[in-house]
Amino acid sequence: MKTEYCKNCNTKLLGSFCHHCGQKKLDQDFLSLKNLISQAIGYLFSIDSKLWTSFKLLLFSTGKLSEQYIAGKRKNYMLPFQVFVVANLIFFFFLSEAYF
Repeated sequence: MKTEYCKNCNTKLLGSFCHHCGQKKLDQDFLSLKNLISQAIGYLFSIDSKLWTSFKLLLFSTGKLSEQYIAGKRKNYMLPFQVFVVANLIFFFFLSEAYF
């Protein structure tokens, strides 16, 4: 059996989750559209410090957030759908302020 390591912190995996950082072990269906949408619906309103980390990379290191997500380092960042929704809310908030 092949030994698997966490893509986030390189700790040897002993189960479905990393015992060091808590990131879930990736499976074949993890990047499917169905899974991304179901995760986004589940986590849409659970935004914490991941908001600042994600948007800092999004604004000042273009492409770094996508690179980290594809590399499997997802624990410290918001889900793509969450970033999309929050970015749209911020955009529409500032757009509506410009008209008043």
